[in-house]
Amino acid sequence: MRILVDHEEWVVPEGVDPADKEQLWRALNSDLKRKQCVPVEVTLDGEAMEPDVFLSATGGQELSVKTRNVRELIQDSLASSKAYLEPLQKGFDEIADHFEAEEQEEGLKKLQQATEGVSWVLQVLENTQKLLGIDDSEVLDGEFAPTRKKLAAVLQEAVPALEEGKFFELSFRLREEVKPSIGHLGPYIDALMEMSSGKVQ
Repeated sequence: MRILVDHEEWVVPEGVDPADKEQLWRALNSDLKRKQCVPVEVTLDGEAMEPDVFLSATGGQELSVKTRNVRELIQDSLASSKAYLEPLQKGFDEIADHFEAEEQEEGLKKLQQATEGVSWVLQVLENTQKLLGIDDSEVLDGEFAPTRKKLAAVLQEAVPALEEGKFFELSFRLREEVKPSIGHLGPYIDALMEMSSGKVQ
């Protein structure tokens, strides 16, 4: 099998069986890690697929892998999450408006989207920490973990009001508790961006 990494042919290391896809993939990832890169796109014979699909696929003549520098990927992800905070906060304001106007269907639809957005931001931060190899205590004032947990907690605390149909209470919680908690993530994202500029695990 011919293997291309960023359009350049990758030579299979000695001792690696080219027919063993799991062994081949481990060797490739190990090489990429040394170069501080991660795979972002995998195609087998021109067909895009996830790595686990490649591992289970039969045959194949050419594997093409596109990569990105870890530091660049982290910086872009953090910048996107930081830029998303303000729209996310405004989104919770709009959701509260819908509930106060008794537009429950629209409010519920947007609430699901907004909570998914919060989950995405938190996932970006978690992945960043793993790639940087840093603890919560190393970020800014050391209160990174409590800040994230506070956001998750206030979202969870809003669930009973939603389940009981107390939409005015829910609106209050979204505006006065969830929205500020989202904003508190900003300085920590800035700190991670600064840390990522010079440190990659």
